[in-house]
Formats: sequence, structure tokens, C-alpha cells
Amino acid sequence: MSNQMWEKNRACQRFFKVGKWQRYFEVTVGCAQERTETSERHKHAFFRKLDKDMGQADRDAADEANRVQGFDEHRSTVVPWLRETGVVDHLRGLKKDEIRAAIALPPSDEGGYLRKVEATGSTRAFDPHKDAGSLKAYFRVAQQILVYFDRVAASEDYFFSHEPDEESVLLEERLKPTDEQLAVWGAIRRLAQEEATSESGDNDHRLRDRLLDFWMLLISHETGSRRYESPLLSFCALLSIKPSTHGWMEPGNFNSHLSAMIWVFQLLIFYDSARKEQRGEGQTLALVKRCCERYLQQTVEAPMGEILCWRLLLFRVSKDCVGDHEASWDENEQVLTYEDTELHMHQVPTLLLSEYRLCQQLLYDDLMLGQKDVRPMHSWTLRDGPDVDTVGWTFTQHRDNAPLLQGWDRALLAAIERSQPLCRLFLVDDRRSPRGLAWRDAALAAYEGTVQVLLQRLAVLIHVSGGQPVRESEFSL
Repeated sequence: MSNQMWEKNRACQRFFKVGKWQRYFEVTVGCAQERTETSERHKHAFFRKLDKDMGQADRDAADEANRVQGFDEHRSTVVPWLRETGVVDHLRGLKKDEIRAAIALPPSDEGGYLRKVEATGSTRAFDPHKDAGSLKAYFRVAQQILVYFDRVAASEDYFFSHEPDEESVLLEERLKPTDEQLAVWGAIRRLAQEEATSESGDNDHRLRDRLLDFWMLLISHETGSRRYESPLLSFCALLSIKPSTHGWMEPGNFNSHLSAMIWVFQLLIFYDSARKEQRGEGQTLALVKRCCERYLQQTVEAPMGEILCWRLLLFRVSKDCVGDHEASWDENEQVLTYEDTELHMHQVPTLLLSEYRLCQQLLYDDLMLGQKDVRPMHSWTLRDGPDVDTVGWTFTQHRDNAPLLQGWDRALLAAIERSQPLCRLFLVDDRRSPRGLAWRDAALAAYEGTVQVLLQRLAVLIHVSGGQPVRESEFSL
């Protein structure tokens, strides 16, 4: 058995002595160059792993932006009319590209029963005095309803994907099409399949009749308090997502879709009443009046009643809609008011100068880590897209800014990697980490606190100095 007290390449250093009592600490005896090379390898591996993590974070953010989110994150994101109508809760967690796919019309060169159903009735002219473009848009919405019912409500399979660990009720399970609706739609599918493979056109009249029966069943669907059991209202909720940017649709534009649906359903009710008069079931106008009283009133618990209530709400929202909160001057332009704070004219320059100097110090000395090699630039050299509302978009993604902002996303990481003092400040040895290094929690917490202080100071400069507005994703308190 060896009597060796220390491992190889180990030594001890005395640091305390009282009388005969001595204390030592362990010292590694090795090549300084070897230790330096090991440290550099660990640091290199750490930052390369960070590069991969950042790429994965970007992909995760894109996937998260593709899902409909709720309003739990921050009160500033709440859109009252979306919450009041229940649209956001109905769509929460759905992927936005799947939402658009659920209501997308089949290509014009595609065959099959669904294309035949969509084309039925499209050749007949309605209201020659109405703008042709409006008619096309109105009937397109009606065709999308049929497509959505077939792909989602009437299908035995799940159309929308979901995470295995999600506990929320799936949209397909919330839909409750009636047995009559499903039976009539099944008949429509069979007739459309026969018509698609036949050149005689014998089933065209029967297909039109069954489609009209189906429309009336959608209109007369009584949902009670569970409005989104109706496939028609579920379809309306899907229209709230913009097809181009995947953001929420403005109240006025969403209201236009509702107006189109109301116009189409009024036409269908009249058409159905005229058909019943031909069958001897009553007078057309009396039948129209009776149907409207039962289903086209805001007080009834039916899809069209909900749509009429939504439309009234959106008219009010659009009328009262104002821009983001801004600072305002009094009539004499001597007192500036922002929220509950009033500033007189002579106080404004002093306030702005003080806040500007403090923001400059926080930004360059603290947040930019005192780096001198960062390219200085003026804000007017950067391009923005104020009309772009794509989810997650910022001015950093503008193609004209690419030459100026090249490498901006790794500027601070590169500065830390190059500087030994910064590495000692932000990194700590961690044997549990496969790379031997980890972020120092206290340093990150202090940095994040400085970011919040800067944003609070910027609030004054942004709202008082008359500078350009920023996006919520770029400015958040």
C-alpha cells in the first residue's frame, strides 16, 4: 500500500500556521501552457455550443410564432374584441399555416368531389348591379365554409396537429355538427362524386337542392351557450388570422368577412323560401320573414345571431379605435401630458438631456460592455417597415439593413469570447457541464436588471421627444 499523500502532479501550499498547527491547500503542478490550452478548448466548445443553441432558439421561436397564442403573457397584448368573442380561446395552440390550409380552396385544375361542390352554382349571375369583385369575394367565403366543413367537421381524422402532452380540448372535439348536417353532407359528397365522373349533368339539380338544404341546416343550428359547437362560427374564428402575415386581422377587415357571410345567407334564405313557394309550402315573403325572425336576430342562440352581435361589436370597436398611447400637448402647447404626468415646456429640455445622458451611459458602458469596435450609426441609416405586422418581425430583418447589421446577433458573445476579464465576469467553471463552463447567474441577473432600467429610461425619450415609434417586440417594460 502506498504512503503517498498527494496524487501525481499535485502539491500543497501552506496558508495558515499557529504554533505547531499548519493548514495547506492543494495546488496543481503542471504545465501552464497545457492548462491554458485546456481552458481555451473549453471556452471554444462553450461558445460553439451557444451558436447551435441560438440557431435552435430561432427555429423554436418561428414555430411558436406559427401557433395562436393567448393573452396571458402581458396585458398590453390583449385585444378585447378577440377575447369577448371567444376567438382567441377557440384558436389557442393551433398552427397558423394549418388554419389557412383548412379553409384554402382546392386548385382550379384539381378534380374530385370537393372541387365539384365548390363550382356548383358559380356560373349563375346574381345582382348584376353589384360589383363583380365583391360578388367574387362573397362567394369565395361561402365556398371556404364548405371546404372547412368537409376537411375538419365531417372528417373522422384530426386535421390540426397537436403536441402529445397537451391537455387542452382539440378543436375537432369541440365541433358538434348535427346528425342531419353530416347526413346531408354525405349525400352531397356522393352526388358530387357521381357528377365528377359523369358527363350527363343529371345530378346537377339534385346537388343544388341538397346544398341548399345543407346551408339551411348550418343557419338553423342551435348552439345555446356553446357557440363554437357550430361549424359555421368555428369557421368565422379562423378568418381572424391574416393569410399573409399570420397576425390578427383588424376589426374592420374581419367585419367585412362577416358582412359577406350575412349577404350570402340572406340570399340563400330568399332562395330557399322561393323554392318552398314553388312546392306550395307558403308565400315567399312570409317564409323569409319567419326565417329571419327565427335565425337572423341578435337575440337568438344560433350562428347568425352570434355573427350579427359580432358585427355590431366590431362596428363600435372600429369607430372607437385609436392609436397607441402618445404624449399630448394642451391647447396652448405649454404643458405636455403623458399618462398621469405633466411637464411644462421649460422642464422638457432638461429632462430629455438628463435621460439621454443616462441612457447613453447604460447602453455603451454597461450593456455594450464598453466595446469600442462596435460600428456607430444613426437611426436614420436603418430602414423599417411600419406597415409590416408579420409575427416576430423587427427592423433587423429588413433586407436593406443587412450590410449594416451583419453579425449584430453575436456581437456581445464575440466580445465576451475575446476578452479574458469578461469571461471571468460572465463565466464560471462547472464540472457538471460537458463543456466545463457555465453562465454566472449573478452576472446575468445584473445584466438583465440593467436592460430593464434602460427600457424605463427610454420610455421618456420615446414618448416625449417625438421620436419614431417602436414595435412591442422591440420595446417592452
